[in-house]
Amino acid sequence: MFLKNIFKYIFILWFCFFPPIAIHELGHFVVGKLTNIGTEEISIGFGPGLSTNFNEDVYSIRALPLGGYVKLKNDNREVYHKEHLITLLFGPINNFILAFLCFLIYYYQIFSNILKNKNGNIFRFKNKKIFDKISHLTYSIDQNNSIKVITVTDEDFNKIDTNIIRKSILMALKKTNIFSFKDQYTIFFLQDIQEKASVVGPIGIFAEAVKHLNRSFLSLVYFTGELSLGIGLFNLLPIFPLDGGKIWPIILKIKDASTITT
Repeated sequence: MFLKNIFKYIFILWFCFFPPIAIHELGHFVVGKLTNIGTEEISIGFGPGLSTNFNEDVYSIRALPLGGYVKLKNDNREVYHKEHLITLLFGPINNFILAFLCFLIYYYQIFSNILKNKNGNIFRFKNKKIFDKISHLTYSIDQNNSIKVITVTDEDFNKIDTNIIRKSILMALKKTNIFSFKDQYTIFFLQDIQEKASVVGPIGIFAEAVKHLNRSFLSLVYFTGELSLGIGLFNLLPIFPLDGGKIWPIILKIKDASTITT
């Protein structure tokens, strides 16, 4: 039992925490390498690990995937400020893309599962709200709290089948909307907006990830999307040494330069 829990915790660390961190740092690294800035090193995680040299760059992966960094070759923001801005932005942008993909997988599986639970013209699914997201057909609820669809034609079935991908994309885009205050509040604090707010650290996030894995692997995929979205948003805050603490001064410099030019 002890070993089983150890393997579960290691799996959560590397499946839930590693992808958002790695995709964030890779965004900085790849764009920095493609611009005039250049790169020297990329490191994912903290603690002991493995390193290798390739094409004049150092690649490191370490035991605890709870952070990372990219060392740029030409870190003169006075000269390369536009290239720096793009390089810094692609960290959070990659996080938003990963979050969208995680939500897309989640909703597609949920909606597909709804169709698998149909028997003739009757759907049976425990979560009424999830069913409402895919269709607004007339239904009644039986004694087992399952959903019974009572007015479904063959044409309706065809519409539902062909709309799964579109519905999944729309739901994933809605969830990835960084301007939705209520959704992003729950991502930052991992609780409902009506509850008392308390900032959650790595241990609290890890405990939440364990809860999701205990529910299902698909639930952990969803939580990984939330974590990636949270990391992207957090890094846009105007606080040094976060990306936002470097992004906003560069934006102001570009704005001032354009004002002087005009």
